Amino acid sequence: MIVFRHARVRVRLAELVAEVRAYLPGSGAAVSRPARDDAVLRLLLAAGGLECALSDHWGGEDDAWRPAQRAAMDLSIAAAETYLGLLPRVSPVAAFAALAQGLPPPETMVVAACPEGFRYYALSPAAYVEPARRLAAAQPRGPVLVIGLRTIGSTLAPVVAAVLRATGRRCDVFTLRPHGHPEDRTYRANATLRRYVQQWPGLVAVVDEGPGLSGSSFGGAVRWVQAQGVALSRIVLLPSWNPSGKRLCHTVVAREWDKWCKFPASEVAPRRGWGRDLSGGGWRKLVPRLRDVPVWPQEERVKFLARNGRWLYKFSGLGRTHAEAADRSRALAGHGFSVAGVRAGEGWLRFPWRAARPLQAAECTAAAWTRWAGSYFAFLRSAFALGPSQPPSAELQAMTAANVRALAGAPPPPLPPEAPPVRLDGRVLWHEWAVGEDGTYLKFDALDHGDDHFFPGPADIAWDLAGMETEFGSPCAEAVIAAYQSRSGDRELYARLPWYRVAYTAFRAAFAAFAQELVGPPDAAGFRREHLRYLRRLQRALAATSAGSEAPGRAIGGA
Repeated sequence: MIVFRHARVRVRLAELVAEVRAYLPGSGAAVSRPARDDAVLRLLLAAGGLECALSDHWGGEDDAWRPAQRAAMDLSIAAAETYLGLLPRVSPVAAFAALAQGLPPPETMVVAACPEGFRYYALSPAAYVEPARRLAAAQPRGPVLVIGLRTIGSTLAPVVAAVLRATGRRCDVFTLRPHGHPEDRTYRANATLRRYVQQWPGLVAVVDEGPGLSGSSFGGAVRWVQAQGVALSRIVLLPSWNPSGKRLCHTVVAREWDKWCKFPASEVAPRRGWGRDLSGGGWRKLVPRLRDVPVWPQEERVKFLARNGRWLYKFSGLGRTHAEAADRSRALAGHGFSVAGVRAGEGWLRFPWRAARPLQAAECTAAAWTRWAGSYFAFLRSAFALGPSQPPSAELQAMTAANVRALAGAPPPPLPPEAPPVRLDGRVLWHEWAVGEDGTYLKFDALDHGDDHFFPGPADIAWDLAGMETEFGSPCAEAVIAAYQSRSGDRELYARLPWYRVAYTAFRAAFAAFAQELVGPPDAAGFRREHLRYLRRLQRALAATSAGSEAPGRAIGGA
């Protein structure tokens, strides 16, 4: 079954180059101290993104190390030194000028990927400073070859290298792209790059986020480095955390993980004035009615409640992602659908704490709420549309087909009519809707899930409305859809809903099945119940689709 998606898009190289240029010192992007700090971070992220895209573009089946890739890495190291407040050996401006001489034509199409740790998991490049210092202290002599695992390694490896070089160490850096199944990663490089590693006289440090569920990215990298004749005693790992090997599902990595030398990144630390950690389901203790909602802790955004109880701090991603989340928050608040967040430093938004209670079942059919919810979805379709009508993305189609076959032993339904893709809500679960003390309605968690690393990604608003049917049932969903159609004028919705019902329930059933294997009690039991509930909805949706018996204006399923 499939639950994760990969946020990778094809863009013109000129777009990535322009983003680097915009944040070079002297570009005018930095004015105040916060703006200057943001520009330095954005430069680091943009430089890493450019190195990653170029290395993927040139790497093909076997990673290489072309002069232009070295120049791209020099730019990333210069950006990392600037970010860390170090004096760059080569200025970012000079490094960029050197790189520009060897770039492909501006119209060249490359793949741009967003590092998940920077976008979802509150991972900061600064978290790798202390591990690099510990590595330098533990191994005070000899050169270090730093290998970053793409995507995020294109940014993290230069940070580690900058710290090591500041201690006077000889340090070189390149990146590798993992290949193969997510639970069994492998690496490939040309003869020149392999020979370079074989001849390296010192330590080899592998840098990445994770380990994830399997640990196979690190495991595959260790195998690859060893295959070049490097003894395990000369290999060190810099992961974002250091779980017990027993938690990893890759058999070999699980057995070996605890034996490997590791310098894990610093944990997310509450800032001054931040108080209670509400991450990983901690928010459930504040609302007794929600204590039985199952949570997959590792997949939640990091969030803290201020000590004074007046503010909620939530991680919303670094760089462009952070800016987009702040803009979306203001737009939703301006139309009365949520509360506005303001930027509070590197990747964090600060929201005013609003007293509210979960929406009651009896309120779901109230005309005031269904009109408000319908208006909410109409606003999303209008304000966050991303282009002309198109079919579901190829990745969404593949997920739906694979999960329907795995869960129901059936083929997927015929594709729906085309519709404009939208930055959806993506999180229409019943506990995400609330009523404030003043009687106004609120939608929580509306910023991130429309384009995160779970499905659907940007898609037809029919996904969210199919979710309303699945989570709330009839007649609530019918009233919400009627209000949505009245506000949006979307008269083709019911022709598209059958496919999206199947896609939504197939994803949620797979998500719950996946989560129940990775969490402890009582969450595992909660996800098991959720899996069975979604599986029943999926079977109903498939039966209705194959029978072709649905009449327009009727929702499928109960509450």
